[in-house]
Amino acid sequence: RRKALVALCALAVAAGVLVVSLLEDPVYEAQASVLLSASDDSQLSPTQALAFSDADEIAGSTGEELGGVDPASIVERTSLSQGGAPDLLPVTAQAAAPLSASQLADTYAERFASFVEDLPEFRGHAEVVEKAVAPDSPESPQTVRDTVLGALAGLLLGIFAAFAWARLDRRVRAARELAGIVGAPLLGTIPKSQSLALDEGLRELPAADAEAFRMVRVSVRHLAVDREIRSIVVTSAEPGDGK
Repeated sequence: RRKALVALCALAVAAGVLVVSLLEDPVYEAQASVLLSASDDSQLSPTQALAFSDADEIAGSTGEELGGVDPASIVERTSLSQGGAPDLLPVTAQAAAPLSASQLADTYAERFASFVEDLPEFRGHAEVVEKAVAPDSPESPQTVRDTVLGALAGLLLGIFAAFAWARLDRRVRAARELAGIVGAPLLGTIPKSQSLALDEGLRELPAADAEAFRMVRVSVRHLAVDREIRSIVVTSAEPGDGK
């Protein structure tokens, strides 16, 4: 009944997400990898060396290397994490351009490797074993994916709104619904007659229109109830329907 509402919600949410996605500045992401090879007499393991790293100091030296980039911006756009191997640490960087993202990841990785090697407690070697590659497509926004998810979210919202509307709408939409509400049998329905609409003085209905009246008569005659029938309601949806 409310398919239009569901479709409207799905389209509206999808369109809104699409507009926001198109207006959003692209963000490109690149990743380099640092290998920490700790010697047997090292007091710090690769995981501990990561915990000892000073993000502000590394970001400061990275910013100087890149020509005076704000260290606070570098801290926000870079991250160090534990890789699949305990001694392999991925460096992820984000930027507004593909080349900028790869340069930031490589520079930060090199500064981090130098920082770890300078730690007195760490004995071993740190090196960048995998250079960052400039990405072909932005990490965000992902317009197609976001629009599809927006359409699905709008669809769910529309279904919820349709059910909520149905719960609040107390109007009777079909004759059989009325039978269930009042707890009385539906004896029949009389459709609108085009013949009567064209000729109010019509003395004999066409066979198709007359059949509806015959069905009502049969229902009244053969109605099986356990009590005497004292009243029959003849009603219509609107005034002037010819009750």
